[in-house]
Amino acid sequence: MFVSVYECIIIFKEINTSLNPSFRRDTLQRHVVKLSRSFVTVWVTVPRRPLAVKLSRLAVESGLAACAQISGPLESIYRWQGIVESAKEWRVVLKTRSRLLPKLEALVMAHHPYETPQFVVLPMVGGSAKYVDWLAESTTAAPPRSLRKRSKKP
Repeated sequence: MFVSVYECIIIFKEINTSLNPSFRRDTLQRHVVKLSRSFVTVWVTVPRRPLAVKLSRLAVESGLAACAQISGPLESIYRWQGIVESAKEWRVVLKTRSRLLPKLEALVMAHHPYETPQFVVLPMVGGSAKYVDWLAESTTAAPPRSLRKRSKKP
């Protein structure tokens, strides 16, 4: 059975309202709308594990993603130029801010060997407050001090 995000929100609101009578019904919906506009999950597939690790490190070290998860190998079956093909791939899942998507996509495209790489963006519609705060702190798009070039004083 498929349950939409909207149905999940309604169920969650009803549970919270019954457990906590002071829960405001519109609070969760505002939080979800704000979260889905602010943070996203990006799925990228690559042909080799070392490339998955490289893209993950580049994205996180540059501040374009808070974290990256690598899974695989996966068996992908797809149609390319009219022919059904299959390939072993690794999936990289990146958590980031919506506003950083253009830079993150440029980074992926610059290092990806495919002519048409998968770059799929999914909105985040929920998350614990601590996790969302951590996402915000971790996605600055400015390299950490250890990666910045040090300027010499004159």
